[in-house]
Amino acid sequence: MSSVTDYEKCPQCGGIYVVDFNCRTREEYKFCHRCGKTEEYSMIRDANDNPVLDEKGFPKYESKDNDGYGSIRIAGKKGISTCYSFSEPFDLEELKKDYLKTLESPDVDEECSYLICWDAKEKKIIIIFGEDPGTFEQFEESVDTSETIFEMAENKEDHMKTYNKLIGISDNTRKELNSIEDVAQFICKEGLTSDVRIEHEDGSLLLDTFGTFINKITDMEYREELLKVLVPIQKKLDGSDGCCDY
Repeated sequence: MSSVTDYEKCPQCGGIYVVDFNCRTREEYKFCHRCGKTEEYSMIRDANDNPVLDEKGFPKYESKDNDGYGSIRIAGKKGISTCYSFSEPFDLEELKKDYLKTLESPDVDEECSYLICWDAKEKKIIIIFGEDPGTFEQFEESVDTSETIFEMAENKEDHMKTYNKLIGISDNTRKELNSIEDVAQFICKEGLTSDVRIEHEDGSLLLDTFGTFINKITDMEYREELLKVLVPIQKKLDGSDGCCDY
């Protein structure tokens, strides 16, 4: 499956709207990790999972637009996380109990987990537990524009040298990564079957993903450079591992 990942501003809360577009089927899925809003443009399929065709022989599609009522993320200490969105009102007190019980597991990273509700009346998020995953504007922050072009180029080169040795972690493997290309390839390959976590040598987080989607990243300048390599690889994905060998 060939797909392209992009990021937009969530129309509901202003958070990071992850957009996954399937180039082969032309299906698209959008998901906000902050308020839980989702949009889906998908091919209509029959009981045997075959495309339903119109009178001209083209696949039929349908659109679904769901308001978000909140989201929950349970992050694992090995870098694997699960995120749920709520498309209808829920019992908050019961959910709090379930969330806190889940945090008792020694495998759960409480610091990176969160429970967020969306206040439809006030049009704002309410953070119940954890931290705000951030807005799209914060996600788009870049280097200080007061720097000259030469200063930016020089500082960027020095900055990237600090990432010559990273650790990629997935459900399947743990691997040393020595370049942005290595990181992009790791996300592209391992993200097909699990979430991914990229750490510094000291174990601190650089980024994590939901599949091949970047979820949280601690360095916006690194993100800018990574996407230049990651997006072209995503565009070449065809269902085989050939484009993601590393």
